[in-house]
Amino acid sequence: MHGGPGAGFSNSHKGFFDPKLFRVIFFDQRGSGKSIPYAETESNNTEAILSDIELLRSLLNIDQWYLFGGSWGSTLALLYGIKFPKRCLGFILRGIFLGSKEEVNWFLYDMKKFFPEAYDKFISYVPLTFKNNVLEWFHKQLSVNDRSVNLKAASVWAEYENSCSSLDYVVRPISGENALAISKIETLCTDPNGGCVFWSAGTQPSELLASGEVVMSTGWNGRFFNAIVNEGTTITQVWDAQVLDYE
Repeated sequence: MHGGPGAGFSNSHKGFFDPKLFRVIFFDQRGSGKSIPYAETESNNTEAILSDIELLRSLLNIDQWYLFGGSWGSTLALLYGIKFPKRCLGFILRGIFLGSKEEVNWFLYDMKKFFPEAYDKFISYVPLTFKNNVLEWFHKQLSVNDRSVNLKAASVWAEYENSCSSLDYVVRPISGENALAISKIETLCTDPNGGCVFWSAGTQPSELLASGEVVMSTGWNGRFFNAIVNEGTTITQVWDAQVLDYE
């Protein structure tokens, strides 16, 4: 399950698996990658994506499967597991993201403590009047009926995220066309006043950690793995996620 939301899959994700040993199902979530319409936000929400995953499992005649995901993909995997526990054999999760207010603010404001160069470049595109409401400004730029404005905002947003996706700061520019889906869907998803609001119904992000006892009671034999190297993962979140680590 890929990140974002809106990131889509790339060939590099195939490197996690040996195709001689595993049958791996890759799919681009709504509005992402090769899914059409590209960068679409209408009818694009967590419940719809969870239904898509379950439909895909049924169409492929898979009784049970392991879930592998990073960042937003870890959130989605947990939500799917809570909703369809009998279909899950276990989880391998990296860069755990739970959609909390603290995590959203980490991305929008606090990441400058680790990546000041990237943040200064990112925030330089935001007018002074929106310095304390970065998300609102980007959402407006991505929603206005002006393609050139949309693409510029998308490029700035995605370059910031990509450049901070490893412990070593590396400038990773991305074109507006390629960044449009992740920027539009992420700014739809995130709300600085309440964490991730990509949900239409069901489990909320704040309930994910509290659902640890639900996870354990299902009899899954999986183990949660977490990689700290992720731009959306706070140190606190990495620690909190350990409550879900079990044999």
